[in-house]
Amino acid sequence: AEGARFKEGVSINQGLLALGKVISALADLEKKSGGRGHVPYRDSKLTRLLRDSLGGNSRTVMIACVSPADNDIEETLSTLRYAARASQIKNCPVQNVTQDDSAAQIAALQSKAGGLMVEARVLDAAIRAREASLVQLQRTKRQLHEVVIREQEMSQRLRLLEAEITSVEFERQRALHQLQAKDSASEAEKVKMRERYEDKLKGLRTSLSEVKTQQKSAQQMKSMYERTQNKLETLEREIMKQKQQRIQVQRALKEKRIEGVSVRAAGMKRAAEAHG
Repeated sequence: AEGARFKEGVSINQGLLALGKVISALADLEKKSGGRGHVPYRDSKLTRLLRDSLGGNSRTVMIACVSPADNDIEETLSTLRYAARASQIKNCPVQNVTQDDSAAQIAALQSKAGGLMVEARVLDAAIRAREASLVQLQRTKRQLHEVVIREQEMSQRLRLLEAEITSVEFERQRALHQLQAKDSASEAEKVKMRERYEDKLKGLRTSLSEVKTQQKSAQQMKSMYERTQNKLETLEREIMKQKQQRIQVQRALKEKRIEGVSVRAAGMKRAAEAHG
């Protein structure tokens, strides 16, 4: 081999030599009671890459390739000795979970919990504002309800006045007819009777006009009462919906807090196991 291929072969042989030294050093450490000593991991790139696989935090499988041919006996024996030394190395792998993982999960949960707390405060403020509006509308409704009752009374009074006017007009026509049927009735008596009925009808019509004006105003208030009632029903539905949303947010917030406690406890347990 020449050139680049020669350099590549030299590099491979140096790496394998360094790997053999590392395996021998680790096998010797396993034999010692203290288990302490220098392991030349930094002698090559290969051994640095395989540091976790050789005596580190991993599960490692090594396959030894041998041949039954007589002319390969030396290489087979060398490979078996190599594998025997490697088999003496004991790895103790543990799960790579650090407190940083738990801390990241806890931070994420705290962030979500913070968002839920903000959402809960916004809902509380909205519910309080709507409940204040609800109280005001209920007060307005009670005031308007009295007007609605008066409007019903005015309608009844209006019907009575109209009936009374009709009755007086009929009575006037009958009285005038009877008076005209009398030969002895003077013109002055007829005029006086007409004026008396006209005055009575005028008073009734004036009262009727006043009641109609009051009834018109009361009907406007009745329309306002109906609109207030519709607003109340809509507001009550909105408050109920927001209260349900607040319950859901509070439940989610509780779950996040419980999950945070569980993650923190699990992280502490894993850290204790890893150090133990």
